[in-house]
Amino acid sequence: MDRYARQRLVASVAAEFQVTADTTYQELARQLGAVWTNRAQRRVAIRFTRLPHSHITGATALLADGSYLVICAASPRWYFRLQVLLHEFAHDLLGHEHITLDRGAGLQLLVPTLLPKMARFVAGRTTFTAAEEDEAETVADELFAVLTEDRVVSESTASGLENLRRLRETLEH
Repeated sequence: MDRYARQRLVASVAAEFQVTADTTYQELARQLGAVWTNRAQRRVAIRFTRLPHSHITGATALLADGSYLVICAASPRWYFRLQVLLHEFAHDLLGHEHITLDRGAGLQLLVPTLLPKMARFVAGRTTFTAAEEDEAETVADELFAVLTEDRVVSESTASGLENLRRLRETLEH
């Protein structure tokens, strides 16, 4: 996909979000599920869990019933979760083929302790090329930038920035 087509795609997807200056990363992640469901015209189930390997941050599979299962690392930081979800969504936007799980695998998902194993299983069978991974990462990064460019600083971040400002002023004198 060339740069102009990518910019049009990112702009059209971003327009589907309800973003204000105080929209949180968590709210954007919630909205992403709805946007993805609407775009894909299928149910998208997002599950967060601790993943055993740091190199696996997310995985997506097409279930036998036609719905998507997205497994995402349960980071305490919602901006990280959002970035992982956007990367998984970008694969779908770009038409990359997700693996399909049979009905038995879908039923196993009812047991929460199996999610980390399922994520490793899905990630291990995903056949995205390096070029597809790079393309999805680029789209996800650009979408993240557009969705978060007008964010206001939260109170917890504001106090940290105030501390940095005071430190800078002290060092300048």
